[in-house]
Amino acid sequence: LWEKIIYFVEVFYENGDYAFDRQLLAESHFTRAMIFSELGEMENALDSLEKSYYHIEEFEKYSENLIGYSVTLPPEKYPTSLLVRPKDENDVGLVKTVSTPSTENCAMEYLRKLSDSCFDKVRCEKRFHIVEENLRKIARE
Repeated sequence: LWEKIIYFVEVFYENGDYAFDRQLLAESHFTRAMIFSELGEMENALDSLEKSYYHIEEFEKYSENLIGYSVTLPPEKYPTSLLVRPKDENDVGLVKTVSTPSTENCAMEYLRKLSDSCFDKVRCEKRFHIVEENLRKIARE
């Protein structure tokens, strides 16, 4: 299921300009990392965790001011991919604004999730610690 979600998002955004849908990719890869870790599939778990971090980091570029506020996507960051690109700035299909009552950014949320016991099997791996440290660098409360 998570693999299919990732595939569909990548098809819809063929130019790789995922905008706010990077959150969906981050969550999908992270969930896969949790599942693979529980199954003892270390390489797949770490690969998925690294992919999740990549999308978290890229999402933070779109939402750098998104802590307890609304953030509007500027026209230069609108998706260009055929299925999702807006006709113009008034296109109702364009998700231009996101908001959150949260007091933490996306990176902080995932940093906290890394303490889940499902990651106990991969916690000793260097790649796990690299992702954890990278999240720590961009996490904000």
